[in-house]
Amino acid sequence: MAVWIEESDMMCSCELRYRAWNPNTSKCDGCGKYFKKAKDEKMSNQIDDDHSQVMPEKNNSSAIQDLVMRDILDRKIMGVKKYGTALQPFNKRSAKLDKYEELLDAAIYARQELQEEIELEEKLNLKYGDLIAGIQSGELSVSGGRAGMRDKNGDLI
Repeated sequence: MAVWIEESDMMCSCELRYRAWNPNTSKCDGCGKYFKKAKDEKMSNQIDDDHSQVMPEKNNSSAIQDLVMRDILDRKIMGVKKYGTALQPFNKRSAKLDKYEELLDAAIYARQELQEEIELEEKLNLKYGDLIAGIQSGELSVSGGRAGMRDKNGDLI
């Protein structure tokens, strides 16, 4: 299983900017030469020096790269069905224009998502705003045991 790494992480003489490193053999999958460690690997939740973020925490979820590869394969299959061929260079279409139009679509979907979030929050504030304000101010409280809301005197509302 190859692992993609940045040039700053491991050193190799091949021309690839990003290299596929096989941790079992310590060889570059690009040129077959052995890697030489440039720096110690970090395996903690400390801040990542390169990106100013905490190191990612391992969990049981699927690897995003695997999901993206599956999505790419699905898109290829869909493209072959729709256009009769996979996407290839020099296909008489403008890749720049196709990319621009796809980015516009992505921006539209992102704005839709933001607008839906704004409107949902407004609806929730209209419906539950007084209730939330009462809880935040201490005039209302949520009691354990028997479900229900109580006012500041402890009376069930």
